[in-house]
Formats: sequence, structure tokens, C-alpha cells
Amino acid sequence: MKKYGIFFGAGAEMFYGLPTGAEYVVDTILTKKDNLYDALKIFYENRMTSDYVNKYRADFLFRENSIAFQEIIWRAAQKINGTRSTSKLSQDEKNIVKLCPKDADFSNRRPDFSTQCKEVFNKIIKCEKVSNETDANGNANNMNPYENLCNHFSYYGTVEKDFATILDPKDAGVVKFWRLINYFWSAFFSIVMPIIYPKKENESIREYTKEMYIDVLDDLKGCLNRVQNYVNTSEMGSYYSQFFDLQENQKPECILTTNYTSFVESIEISSNKYAYLAGKLSWFEIPNKLKICDILDESNCQIEETDFIFPFIMTQAPIKPIINPIQIEEYANAMKYLSEIETLVIVGYSLGRNDEHINSLLNWFLKDNEKKIIYCEYHDKQMEFDAQSSIEYVSEQLRIKDAKSNSQIEAIWNDGDPANLRKKIIRELSQLD
Repeated sequence: MKKYGIFFGAGAEMFYGLPTGAEYVVDTILTKKDNLYDALKIFYENRMTSDYVNKYRADFLFRENSIAFQEIIWRAAQKINGTRSTSKLSQDEKNIVKLCPKDADFSNRRPDFSTQCKEVFNKIIKCEKVSNETDANGNANNMNPYENLCNHFSYYGTVEKDFATILDPKDAGVVKFWRLINYFWSAFFSIVMPIIYPKKENESIREYTKEMYIDVLDDLKGCLNRVQNYVNTSEMGSYYSQFFDLQENQKPECILTTNYTSFVESIEISSNKYAYLAGKLSWFEIPNKLKICDILDESNCQIEETDFIFPFIMTQAPIKPIINPIQIEEYANAMKYLSEIETLVIVGYSLGRNDEHINSLLNWFLKDNEKKIIYCEYHDKQMEFDAQSSIEYVSEQLRIKDAKSNSQIEAIWNDGDPANLRKKIIRELSQLD
């Protein structure tokens, strides 16, 4: 079998109760977490410095009258107008879509558009507390009347416009700084909390209390060790478990991932070639010292109790900040690993426009005409899967136009059964010999 590697995205970790890419966006960008902010206020009490930042603020990415939020709604509504597909819209959605003509400029929006945006904000910006409304079965009623509109949301500028505040919060603006720092912590806890505090049986929504957050923040190292050890190799229902017992000549040469956990390392490969393209849960930035430390490996960098820290992870932002050698090294490793294999298998990753730097990396990979990508696309039903359409989608996302490059892409239907997918992947790889 020719040398191959695997690229795992968020979809590969659904088995562990972790959010998919779309769920992750809702939980981080569209969820205001007051209990988390209360815990962070306590966490940062002894970590403030007069020369960097000296007071915590519980700021969220958006406010009710936020122009940035209005622009997101405007773009989404115009997309819907552009497709002329309005039959499935709720009446609330129709009311706002009609205010956003396809070719109109945002600067010329009508006053009643802002009023409608406040209504959208109040309906979809979710608070952490469980809704008091219940349906006929007594379950929390969290129906979103703007679900179709939300499916067209794009978040250009939502996060990345505040990156520069990390350099100098006082000069760049403490409000912008704290909404960014709170966002990074929200992203961190979106992955950590489902593992440390999993949902109980028959529990549709898990409410995390201030005390739960404090417990994790007070013992970051211990909790992250628990997360790291969460994968049980005896569990044969996960995507990762399908690669535990492969014959030596069938094992992948390398693994690339955008996931923050180290679960992929449960797949033992002799070369130990793992590349984390979006950071790791155990990485924390100390901005006023220009350091990034791995809290689980402090051999080269230690975190003091008074250090100002926040999670160093790449999130759903179209532009990613490159600020430290630890990150540059991961991408250098990824390029090296890709140069050493003939085929890359992609599982649980959608090649979205928020990761154009990765799409560019994969475009570079296919510059060699001998290289191939096997793209595993998830659909509940086989009738929804069309191999040629999947190949065209990959080509479009990677900006590949010529027919020869298209022949370097294969598509496999993933029905959500990891065991079935393993068989298909091994069969496809064997046919490439």
C-alpha cells in the first residue's frame, strides 16, 4: 500500500460528545456565557499587571445594537435573496430578508432594519441558562425562528478585527480585548466541558454553572490530563478506533488535525508524526512575555500563578494570527509530512472558507500530479451522496480548475458508521497501488 496520511476534522470527534464545526460556531460565536465570565473574573484576580491589563471585563462579541452583528444578518439575508429560495423561511425571516435587497449597500439600510436586528439578537444570542419555555413533552423549547437565516451567516471580521488588541490592550481598547479573550475561553470550554461534565441521561441541554467553570480553572493541568486520558482504546465505535489494529503496511504515515484534543495520538504510528493545525487545549499564550506554553509539558516553558494566560487555539476566523514558533513549527511539520506521502484521506472536515490557509496547504499538496486526496463526505442516506458533486466541491474549495487535478481527487460516502468507512478507505487505498 502506498504511503498515506489522514486529516481529521471536528466531525471525527462527534463520538465523544464534542461539537461538530457548525455546533462549535453556535456555542462560541452565538452564545453568551455569563457563568463563564463570572468564573473568569475570579480567575484573573491575581493575574492582572499594571503594564498590560488591570481589570477584567465580561464583554461578549456582540451587543444588541452592534453594527458587526447587523452586517452578519445583512450578508445572510442578501444571500437568501440571491438564491430566491424563500419558501422555507419563517415569517420572521421573511420580514428581515425583504429589507435586504440583493444589490443594496449596507450603508443605505433602512432604519427599521436595525429594529429587526435587535429582535434577531434577542432570539438567537443564546444565554447559557436553560430556557424556561417547554414543549408538550416538558423539554426545553429552544426553537430558533431564524434557523434558515443563521445557516447563511458568515463571520468575516467578527473575531480577527480584534487580534491586534493582544499586543497592547490599553492602547487598542480593553472592550475589544476582553471580548476576544472571553471568546477564546468560550472556544476552549466548548470542548473541555462536555468531557469533564458530560450530559446526563435524557438531558437535552447541559447547564454549566459558575462553580463548574471555577473547578476547571483552578485545576487546568489536572482537568486537561483527564481530557487527554478520555479516549479509551477499548471503545471500538469511534473513527480513531478503526485504525488501532491495522496491519503494519496499512497504518498511516502521519496524521494532521484541526481538533484541539490529542485524541488522534491514540492511533499509534511509529513515526510519531502528528501535526496540530489549530493549536491544542493544553497550549496557553502569555502575551506580555511573548510565550506559548504547554501546560502538560512544562519542560521548556512554565506557567506561573500570576501569569496572564488564555487558550492558544485557532478558531472560526477566516484569518489566523501567526505569532509564535510553536505554531510555525506545526505547519512546517505538516508540509514535511505531506511531502512524504502519496495520498491524504480527509475525515470529518468540510474544507470551509474559514480555513483558507489549510485549503491553500492542500492545494499545494496537489501541485504534485502524483498526489491524491480521498475525501470522505458524510450523508445520512446514500441517495444524498454524489461522488462527482463531492469531487467538484473539493476542487472548488481548493481552487483547482484543471481536469488533471480533478482526477487526483476521489470521494467516498461516509454514512456515519466508522467501521464501514474504514473498509471503504482501505479498499480505495488498495486500488491506488
